[in-house]
Amino acid sequence: VGAIQRALLVLENQGGEHLFGEPALELADLMATTEDGQGRISILAADKLMASPRLYATFLLWLLSELFEELPEVGDPDKPKLVFFFDEAHLLFDDAPKALVDKVEQVARLIRSKGVGVYFITQNPADVPEDILGQLGNRVQHALRAFTARDRKALKQA
Repeated sequence: VGAIQRALLVLENQGGEHLFGEPALELADLMATTEDGQGRISILAADKLMASPRLYATFLLWLLSELFEELPEVGDPDKPKLVFFFDEAHLLFDDAPKALVDKVEQVARLIRSKGVGVYFITQNPADVPEDILGQLGNRVQHALRAFTARDRKALKQA
């Protein structure tokens, strides 16, 4: 119990009380469409979350888990219901506990059948764990530069 309380205190000190308080984030708002059926772009200002990597990872896991539990199975739709782009992905996975990485990998694998796309945005493909990269349906790669031998190896593997 003490360990849980300490972990909650860390989240609270990083601003977690604002993240999980009222008003709640409504998932339906993220999937709203215009009158002519076009999707809407919703931007969650997560600049403060990025300053607290553990809180950012907690939010990511909560959001994807909520979507997995709430959305019906749709198989392989022509277009996704919802697509998430998580910027600065290295903040999510640097020093992340294995249990968190395993859970993100599991949810990323299972959420595709719900019509949800997930993109982790980073400047280096090595920032995202290999198991998670293997679960992502698509990859967009722009002119990445390799300055070291390790960078070149990571680019070749991506």
